[in-house]
Amino acid sequence: MHACKFSLLLVLFSCLCLFGYAQNNSQAYSALNGNWHLGGTGIKSIDFSFGVDGNKVYGEGYLGFSCMRGTQPANFRGDIFVEGSIAEDNSFVLTNPYSNVVPAKVLTIHGKLPSPGSDQWLGSFEHSAFIASTKPDPGGCQAGSGDFTAARLPEIRGAYTGTFGLKQTTYSQSVENPDVEGYVSLEIMQGGLAATRIPGEGGHVIAANGRATLTGSSKFPSGAYTAEAISAFEANSRVYGGNNFVLMLMHQNDGTEFMVYGEVDKTDENRIRVRIVYVSKDKDGKLQAAIGYGWLTRQ
Repeated sequence: MHACKFSLLLVLFSCLCLFGYAQNNSQAYSALNGNWHLGGTGIKSIDFSFGVDGNKVYGEGYLGFSCMRGTQPANFRGDIFVEGSIAEDNSFVLTNPYSNVVPAKVLTIHGKLPSPGSDQWLGSFEHSAFIASTKPDPGGCQAGSGDFTAARLPEIRGAYTGTFGLKQTTYSQSVENPDVEGYVSLEIMQGGLAATRIPGEGGHVIAANGRATLTGSSKFPSGAYTAEAISAFEANSRVYGGNNFVLMLMHQNDGTEFMVYGEVDKTDENRIRVRIVYVSKDKDGKLQAAIGYGWLTRQ
């Protein structure tokens, strides 16, 4: 009888230890969630938004690094999706499983989870030789590698307002678009890892929700719009590349939809540059698109 009680206590103690171990691992793994800038040798820009599920890591990023095309130096830029697993020693290896602007398995990232309370981690990357499908300048890069320090970027969330026009603006231009087509207020909230049907995204994205109000435009329907009616699983409302987002918004009354592509200004996180795309049909049923560009300022 005493032996049975002792055995039962051992089982309960083992279960509690395993539960504590799993909980500690979950907390350690979650430190990788969020937006990161990877800066180092041979890197012009590698920015990722990561989400962790158990010990699985999923990330969507924007990369730019220096490479060689034959004997000539060149720069490569493009979007990329990566995934991988966290090992027991908290190290992880990520690679791109799908072909996009570069072929599958071209990029490999090695890293280790940040220490408790730290907003940095160290790692390295390597890429094999590849032919990129970037347009209008497709071309190849020779193999390369380098080390980096990853620094945490702030979450993308907040309320912004501003104007938009029909001409594209640059970073050097004023926040106010001289070609004012309309006014927009936008609220965005970065979420966590979510399921999606987007081809090439590995079934996961870093979700985003938001709301917007458009007024004063002759080409874009005025009114209140929300992304909450369209889940990340059905659409592609998401945060990616550390400082980029896309929202698919639906009019609260008539179901009209449009897309907002946004980029946080790296020199001033209180500003975002947006591109607004609205697709409609003309009187003959043909699709036509209106595209607006502007800068919004955090409120």
